Amino acid sequence: MKFDNILNHVGAFGTYQRRIYFVMTLVAIPSALHTFSPVFLSAKTDHWCTVPELAPYRGNCTALYPSGTPDQCSAFLKNISIPREVDDSGKVSYAQCRRFNLTGLDVVGNSSLLLAQPPIVVGDDDEVGEVVDEVGEGGPAYNQSQGVAQDSVQVIPCDAGWGYDTSQYSSTTNHQYELVCDKAGLTKYAQSAYFAGMLIGSFLIGLMADWVGRKPTFFICLITSFLAGIAQAFAPNMAVFIVVRFFVAIFKTGVYMMAFIIGTEFVGPNIRAFAGQFINIYYAMGYMLLAPFAYLIRDWQMLQVALTMTFAPFILLLPFLPESARWLMSRGRTADAEKILRKMAKVNKVELPAELFEEDKDQEEKLKDTTTRRYTYLDLFRSTNMRCKTINILFCWFVNNMVYYGISLSTSDLGVDHYIAAFVSGAVEIPAYTCAILSMQYLGRRLPLCVYLVASGAACIGATLFSAGAGRATVAMIGKFFITATFGMIYTYSAEIYPTPVRSQGMGLSSMMARISGILCPFILDLSSVWFSLPYFIFGAFAVSSGLLILLLPETRGKPLPESLEDAEKVGKGETCLCLRKCRHGADAGDINMDKEPYESLPKEEPQNQDGGRDMATEKV
Repeated sequence: MKFDNILNHVGAFGTYQRRIYFVMTLVAIPSALHTFSPVFLSAKTDHWCTVPELAPYRGNCTALYPSGTPDQCSAFLKNISIPREVDDSGKVSYAQCRRFNLTGLDVVGNSSLLLAQPPIVVGDDDEVGEVVDEVGEGGPAYNQSQGVAQDSVQVIPCDAGWGYDTSQYSSTTNHQYELVCDKAGLTKYAQSAYFAGMLIGSFLIGLMADWVGRKPTFFICLITSFLAGIAQAFAPNMAVFIVVRFFVAIFKTGVYMMAFIIGTEFVGPNIRAFAGQFINIYYAMGYMLLAPFAYLIRDWQMLQVALTMTFAPFILLLPFLPESARWLMSRGRTADAEKILRKMAKVNKVELPAELFEEDKDQEEKLKDTTTRRYTYLDLFRSTNMRCKTINILFCWFVNNMVYYGISLSTSDLGVDHYIAAFVSGAVEIPAYTCAILSMQYLGRRLPLCVYLVASGAACIGATLFSAGAGRATVAMIGKFFITATFGMIYTYSAEIYPTPVRSQGMGLSSMMARISGILCPFILDLSSVWFSLPYFIFGAFAVSSGLLILLLPETRGKPLPESLEDAEKVGKGETCLCLRKCRHGADAGDINMDKEPYESLPKEEPQNQDGGRDMATEKV
């Protein structure tokens, strides 16, 4: 009896499977917490130079400001030590990377002179601090590059550290590692390292799971993620922080993958579409929970520890979690698999026959005799039609990941409350995934995917028309809704286009393209220094382009999965693959030889890997 037939016999989603699935998919919550934690761990705050010459007055500045309150006194000290800057729009703000040189200056006697210093004209690439006022026509302006004005005070770069605005965050990684001014660009390397870790983890952890099993891999990754997460909170410098975060990503990706695989390998074929999508609901819930965590814990180290502790309860599952029976069967450990299946049948209150695997043994011998060829990534590009579809799918994965994380990681830059923005950004994912499931069931794959990508791109481009604030945040969240829906669809659509012999390779290559765009995403967001809306314009242009290109792919709803490269070459030929004219009229000399018989209708099956399990889990992390 085949494994899926056994599952159908004992219950495709019985009590035993539901217990495992809903417990394991809860892992998506801490996974999302760690992925989006930089929104608060590395939040940008106002900062200014520390001025050592004013140290004697910080505890008691009555000599400078006799009648002022402590807050007024602090503001007065800032006014006489930090120059003001004016940008092209006329906004005046405190300098974040420069200060007055007060060495040898009588601060008490020259406070009026310091207060009278005109603002410095700055370029778009300078950091701008707290807004002070607007400069009217004819107002004073001082351009440092044009020389020193009469009675001016020398302006120098920060040379004694920085002070930070702690009204919202008591500390962030930017505070601790002084990632401001010349070092501000280092923050993007931490997130890029995280996505690089996800890329490596997707492949290495998958291999480990095939070698040693799903359960051991899950707990190895879980314990390592826990330890690395704690170590990240106490990294002594930014270099160590980046390295540790890289390893957090590797093993946290493994935790998510194994939870996904264990949960779905126990359910029947008719439930896998639901099981593959519902875990995303938990992921969205984790994203939403990040906001209350960060609101209650304003110190980045304590927040990192708290987020890491969400992994701890899953360690208690070690004595109770079974190994994947499907993996055991693929490794010939039928006795161990039978024990688990009989326990499943007992919990589900179903009787199993005395002999379960006799038929499978005969079929395995036949497969050993008939299966000789090994397929590689190159088979995805050998024929014109398959090459056209593969490149299109890879580009779609690249764009989906880039736009999704581009919007998600920039919620603190939308000009609204950080906590509300993060909560809403996670909340919109729940209806988005629901919409994706319903669209795939009733409308197909190609058209909804095209519409959602174009709509997301249009929203991103529309966001460029708004300044930071509620309008920009609203339009950005509309874009987030649609790009999240496409993320819920592209996995299923890709698995239905790739043929069985290279489906795992195709999904792995697609996942790699998504990780590459994730690595690039922080650098794209950094282009806001060139033009504030440039990142969103890039996201929008790519999303619209990918959405239109999706129309070149075939519709797959209700159609059999291609079981061979020959089947895959026939799918869409003369129908949608218009990017190369040869796709419409026949294969070229380098294409795979095709039979003249029509593509026979095959029984619809869920995508499976070489071990009989579901393809690689693709986390949006």
